[in-house]
Amino acid sequence: MTEPSAIWSSKLIVFDKSVSLTQNVILSHGRFALQALVSRIDRLYELIGALPNLIDFYPHPDIPATLTDIAFQHGLASTILFNDSPKGKSESAAEYKCRAERVTYVKAGCAHVLVDVLADRKIRNSLTHIDEHLVKHLSQPNTGWYIDSAIGRRDQFTAPNGLNIGFCRTYIASEDVLLHLGNEISIKRLRRQAKRVLSAIWKEPI
Repeated sequence: MTEPSAIWSSKLIVFDKSVSLTQNVILSHGRFALQALVSRIDRLYELIGALPNLIDFYPHPDIPATLTDIAFQHGLASTILFNDSPKGKSESAAEYKCRAERVTYVKAGCAHVLVDVLADRKIRNSLTHIDEHLVKHLSQPNTGWYIDSAIGRRDQFTAPNGLNIGFCRTYIASEDVLLHLGNEISIKRLRRQAKRVLSAIWKEPI
């Protein structure tokens, strides 16, 4: 694999010379995604905590963008660091080799770190292929949707006319989970796993 001729960055990109420069650059994107994920989760907790007397719908205007970015950063980090799926049809042999080597490197570094939420393939696919999944889910008959919202309980609202209720990037405060197209993502566990991967691979403090 041909290496870059030079790298310039305002942050430390080359952190491990035992792997290629290209891998260092790609891994750093995963690192920044994990850092952003932790930051967005902390921001969500701030937004919810600022409205302690509300037990139903949380109306802060920053909540939709925060939930969207949590989903984006989760999907990005999971794809870069944990995507061990078979070689894709449009993926070259060199690209697949690079991905496989990177995942092996991350798994070795995280051998004693639980990453079941962060690395879950079903969750990752629902986050990274959001357009495809929305086409399938939003066309479900007799179903209305909560999207990019934070609410107190998943059963707090009864839809009119006997409609079922689906959830897309909806935070349930009483359970501390993000409901997303049939997936339940524990926000507390997601944050903890992101911090532990940052510590295991990049020696960041937990």
